[in-house]
Amino acid sequence: MDSSVVEGGERSGIIPAAGRLNPSMGAWLSPSGRQTPALGLTPVFECGGCVGGSVKTVTVIFYARDFAGEWKYELEESKLREMFAALNSELSAAGVKFEYQHEPNITLRINGYADLLNSVRLRSLHDGIASLPLAQLIGASVNADLLEDVRKGARRVAFSPESIPPVDGAQLCHNCGCGC
Repeated sequence: MDSSVVEGGERSGIIPAAGRLNPSMGAWLSPSGRQTPALGLTPVFECGGCVGGSVKTVTVIFYARDFAGEWKYELEESKLREMFAALNSELSAAGVKFEYQHEPNITLRINGYADLLNSVRLRSLHDGIASLPLAQLIGASVNADLLEDVRKGARRVAFSPESIPPVDGAQLCHNCGCGC
């Protein structure tokens, strides 16, 4: 299916293959975040918001960890597999696929939970996110539960990437048109 848009049941234009619709502002967001008017057209998609019926993939990467001192955090592979299976089962209808991988070639020294969060990276090429630390996505962890924090960060990348603070944290732009 092409990414046609229709108004009143008739084909009236084409949505570009890259970008996403910001329905609250009636604007089309390019991958760079620039807004252009949507001309009152309604998007038609095969799956929950995916451009042209494609599936959006969010990948969680776990760097190798070197724990300093006596503090350690054990991450059971079976619980990780179960969590990702549950996420995919729950959200595949929304057009999102979650995967994870281990990166043994990059090792980070872990002095505490904040470092542990930074050893987990998220990627969504659909949104232009190549390697974003989990700590930047979620901020301070409420319960220091890594699986809960990964689930929270993965959902945020999947459904609200515009709300992720920039690296310098100076400004948060939600692409809502407010001019912030």
